[in-house]
Amino acid sequence: MHPAVTPMIREAINLRYRWLPYFYTLFWQSCVEDEPMLRPTFLDHEDDPLTFQETDDFMLGRDVLVASVVSQGERSRSVYLPKNRHGWYDYHSGQWHAGGQTIVLDAPLERLPLLVRAGAALPMSGRCAHVDVARDDQRELLVFAVPGQGESSGVLFEDDGESRGWEQGNALWIEWTLRSDAQRIDLQITQRGDFRPAWAELAVKLSQGETRSLFINGTPTDRYHLR
Repeated sequence: MHPAVTPMIREAINLRYRWLPYFYTLFWQSCVEDEPMLRPTFLDHEDDPLTFQETDDFMLGRDVLVASVVSQGERSRSVYLPKNRHGWYDYHSGQWHAGGQTIVLDAPLERLPLLVRAGAALPMSGRCAHVDVARDDQRELLVFAVPGQGESSGVLFEDDGESRGWEQGNALWIEWTLRSDAQRIDLQITQRGDFRPAWAELAVKLSQGETRSLFINGTPTDRYHLR
């Protein structure tokens, strides 16, 4: 009905499908750890009194700050970045911003303003057509390493998407620790669980503009192969 905006809608839907591994992990954490998937900014930044002010911003898990555009015709967005230890990255440009300040982001119709906590790593899928565990054969980890020296951790959860077999270990947990300094980024990955998905390797991609060397389990590489 509105062909002028069809490409924008398609891109938004594709982004949602690519982020499904992150969403699925958040749903699992919500189930077993009672952590809400959608959360107010003060939940993870209770020491920052400015996060208690009224805002349209919200957190998607602990790692992604969503700054939705809610005013008609608005093409830029003021966003308060909650004060944290290592700051935030613009998801689209890779630009780093310190926490505890208000910035203005471009907000064109085709792009939702998103910020990622420095030290986070977002698991993503390469499949955009529809949900099919048997055909979901690509997995990527998009890393937003701490600028300078720092350490963080995270997890990716995978299972068959239907049963409760994960309670007996029929699932896959990919757990990582991310360490960085001025010269290199070290990603230590471990896995547990009996489930084996359609994908056999995890491709690790650094955020836009990142120039440091990447090491996975001590080896200079950008791939982790499932055991």
